[in-house]
Amino acid sequence: MVEGPEAIAKFYDEWAVDYDAAHSDWRATVVAHGTLLAEALAGRGIVPRARVLDCTCGIGTQAIGLALQGYVVSASDLSAREIDRARAESATFGVELDLTVADLLHLDSTLPASWRGFDAVISANSLTHLGDDDTLFAAFTQMAGRCRPGGVVAVTNRDYEAVADRRPSSTPVQQTALDGIRRASFQLWDWAVDGHSYRMEDVLLSRSEEDPDGVWTVRSRATTLHAWRPADIDRAAFAAGLGDAEWTQHGHQPIATFIVP
Repeated sequence: MVEGPEAIAKFYDEWAVDYDAAHSDWRATVVAHGTLLAEALAGRGIVPRARVLDCTCGIGTQAIGLALQGYVVSASDLSAREIDRARAESATFGVELDLTVADLLHLDSTLPASWRGFDAVISANSLTHLGDDDTLFAAFTQMAGRCRPGGVVAVTNRDYEAVADRRPSSTPVQQTALDGIRRASFQLWDWAVDGHSYRMEDVLLSRSEEDPDGVWTVRSRATTLHAWRPADIDRAAFAAGLGDAEWTQHGHQPIATFIVP
């Protein structure tokens, strides 16, 4: 099943309010992801104060992290509510982001005309929403088009080579507390027979910390994700004219960087 942009935007509009619950410490994740991405970009000559576009920024996890590292960051996302939250969260970290709503597959028509010539364009853990080779190719074409010649396109993607055989049915539970509410967050993964995609259902349980015997409130929402392997990503990037692929392994989300000719 391939979902359209409206369905994907709706999924993230609904998730925006509690996306941080998917991390044991989201603010620490922001710092960690920013550090890792900065290392990958610097290894390609894109150093702090360079202009970076995060074109699938969500609530700002990577965009804020890179801004903390000294990069000048513009950021966009399909979800208006995630952009609103990214704006609020960036203020709590004391960094400035230029933010707008835009579609990864149509950056040319949805980004401001002045958002061009970036030193790097990144997309973190979002390629999984692209359902076929054509849309994967289109995404790289759009990202490359916003870079200057010699710039870098960087993507992160779950290491599906590592999970291809065992096909996990869920993720570990993450427990957090916020404003007196205890939260338990996890995902259920229902794999397609061919192993190339799965239905991801994000589940959040919440309950007042003052009522440990109370009833949990349950919220869930689902989307379809596609298990792109590194070879798939390389093929799409090369077809879009990018070159010199370099992969660095950081936890369960390797970072791939490509050079724009």
